[in-house]
Amino acid sequence: MISSKDKEALIYLRKDARMTLSKLSRATKTPVSTLFNRIKKQEENFVKKFTVLLDYRKIGYLARAYVVMKVHRKDKEELRLFLHRHKNVNSLYKVNHDYDFLTDVVFKDYVELDGFLEELQNDFAVKIGFVHHVIENIKEEHFFSEPNKAEVY
Repeated sequence: MISSKDKEALIYLRKDARMTLSKLSRATKTPVSTLFNRIKKQEENFVKKFTVLLDYRKIGYLARAYVVMKVHRKDKEELRLFLHRHKNVNSLYKVNHDYDFLTDVVFKDYVELDGFLEELQNDFAVKIGFVHHVIENIKEEHFFSEPNKAEVY
């Protein structure tokens, strides 16, 4: 279980991972040295990585989609490895209820995305369940990032 002080620090860091320790100290009313030690411990236990959220459209990647797929049991591991290594697969999830994987994919255009889907069907005999094209990003990576709503978590 996570302590309320650790939770509070994580919530602030989820909102702004570049927040300085001194600013975080003022916000949480916790000494900097204590925060430093808590954050180091959190990095070992809870934090997977520090990253940047990109606006893909602004850097020229105009086609984003969530793809749900099913594959024959004998090909599942090979497909998982292929998807895991593919440069355009942003996120990969194992799912249930008649499907095997959910992917978040990002491509420069829909021609590239279509080629990717054809490759899956031709090389792995994948059954595409759904392709949901992302039209607008309304809310992203927001969970556990509102300091004023800490009691909700």
